[in-house]
Amino acid sequence: MSDNISLLDNILKSIENEDAQTVYPLLELLPDINAIHPELSIGVIHATAAIPCTRFTRDLFRNLIKWNADVNATTGEGYSPLDIAVSNNRLQTTKFLLKHGAQPTDRTLELAQEFNNPSCEKLVNTALASLSEGYDTDILVKELKKLGLNPGPITKTTKPLYLRYRERHQLKGGVILTNINKNHKCFSPELELVLSKQGTPDLTCILVCYVYLTLFPIININMFCFLKVSF
Repeated sequence: MSDNISLLDNILKSIENEDAQTVYPLLELLPDINAIHPELSIGVIHATAAIPCTRFTRDLFRNLIKWNADVNATTGEGYSPLDIAVSNNRLQTTKFLLKHGAQPTDRTLELAQEFNNPSCEKLVNTALASLSEGYDTDILVKELKKLGLNPGPITKTTKPLYLRYRERHQLKGGVILTNINKNHKCFSPELELVLSKQGTPDLTCILVCYVYLTLFPIININMFCFLKVSF
């Protein structure tokens, strides 16, 4: 066990230093290419995703893929290589990982937004949309109903959001409407309906509200809708 930790320490240090002459002989000694360092909670592919995308990085990624490294492996804290890449604004690494099967999640998108990486955010958004388009609608409806949700029409706009609900299925309350300005500009009849709806809106109304608050973030604060739902 201690030998593996020492080996991983040396591999991770070689990756950080972009030392190709050292890292490849060490990788040949590693029993499991997807091994996670028990103390640092990261693996080889995570360390590679964190460094700048140079020729060394590209060559190492190609070899890791050839050696069956898992592009969706998570760290001890649950971060994927793609999460790490977007957090560090590694645009070319993000492209490479997506091309080789990395699966973005809500967390990936949130990290790109949190670290203000619009180019990575755009790539992740496109990948998420592509994933949602390919997901079977009938299966999605069944999964939502099993979670106790009553989905409305599943369209190109609402499907990604329903998929997010499925992923984060712990729904915490409904919508609290606060201090609505009746003279605000109505961006859509659907949003108007949500803002004027009495009581707790159903899931469809929550989704519609979220769509428009996402598409039009600069909204008069007097008609802003506070969502208690955890997206």
